[in-house]
Amino acid sequence: MPRYPFGTILLALSFVFLFFDMAKSFLERFQLTKAVALVIILLWWGASYLELPLQWVRWNVTINVGAFLVPLFLGLFFLIRSERTSLRLWVAIGAVIISGIMGQQLVGMEQEHFFWDGRILFVFLGALAALLITTDAKNALIALLLGHPIIEASTSLLAGPRSYFDSTGYLLGSAVAFDHVILAALFLWPLTVLMERFVTYEESEANAWLPLYLSSDSEKEKQLMNEMDGQANEETLVEQEEYKSK
Repeated sequence: MPRYPFGTILLALSFVFLFFDMAKSFLERFQLTKAVALVIILLWWGASYLELPLQWVRWNVTINVGAFLVPLFLGLFFLIRSERTSLRLWVAIGAVIISGIMGQQLVGMEQEHFFWDGRILFVFLGALAALLITTDAKNALIALLLGHPIIEASTSLLAGPRSYFDSTGYLLGSAVAFDHVILAALFLWPLTVLMERFVTYEESEANAWLPLYLSSDSEKEKQLMNEMDGQANEETLVEQEEYKSK
């Protein structure tokens, strides 16, 4: 169970906003349905109370499901559902990991450190870097969900075995890690709104310093998909005009 209630409070507020249809833009940006988002929040909240002790490994390892496994599985789930995996996504994952490890190194390795420390700045920087690199909210969310469990695992291994209750070992998924991954995901919402207000998607693609794909074949595939999307949009507009004329 998370020691600090901050992440749980954020999940509860997100549930209320989604349930009463006050966060439609959030669903649109992350390409989620209302039912799927509500189920994810409920499962994530319930999983935060589950801990899996692994006694069969060389060292005692306790895994908090909500803080470690759920973000990892959600990131893999969204990654599998993605039609195309871009180079920017992997660079964004690396940026999130580097930002998180820098925060741990500069502020300290203590997993139960108070939430409002300097590491929250690196959580924000990781979310900002993921969005600026991918220029897409969904891919940035995947980078955060996959990056934070790696940060937590590296932090736990670097910190070494600690004493938790009546046992000594490694903890994967501390209370602060639970808060950080949820806060990082929610940071994307206002950041995406600000980015869309000042920069269009076409401008961000034109000024991007990193290509979407390494190979020219993938670039051709991307251009073909964009042309197909444009044709589909034109057909939809024609159908709407015909319907209005009737």
